Amino acid sequence: MHAQDIGKLKVLANRLKRVLNGVIDQRQGAFLTNRCLTHSALVANEVIDEARREKKQCIFLSGL
Repeated sequence: MHAQDIGKLKVLANRLKRVLNGVIDQRQGAFLTNRCLTHSALVANEVIDEARREKKQCIFLSGL
């Protein structure tokens, strides 16, 4: 890849950064600044662990 192409890609990436938060749903857990791919999995794990500790029923729905 040429340096000129890399420069164009950087410009495009910077432009996309400005609009992605408005395009991608807030429930999306990855690919955006300040959102971590593993965060959603960690939260789900904590909810399930607490339900087990407290001996409470829990329904877990996955979007897979």
